Amino acid sequence: MRDLRIELGMSLGQLERKTGITKGHLSTIEQGFASITIETILRIAAGLELSPTMLLAFPDEDELAAIVDLIRQMPTTRYKRLRKILEGWIAEADKA
Repeated sequence: MRDLRIELGMSLGQLERKTGITKGHLSTIEQGFASITIETILRIAAGLELSPTMLLAFPDEDELAAIVDLIRQMPTTRYKRLRKILEGWIAEADKA
């Protein structure tokens, strides 16, 4: 989560204001010292303006998560085009 927050240029204070979660608690979450609820994940994701899925993906450990991470880095204006490309690939595979 810390890497995402920093990548987005957001301080703990800014995330605190967007989520209502204290900086101290956010810090313990980032360090892996706190267990969190689904509600907390949703609040943090909203504060970071990301899908909750992005907070639960571990690109270094899982190929699908690595793909999701690459999509996250794309400009949102390209999502529709990417979807059409993927749908085309799937349609081609269905024909084979």
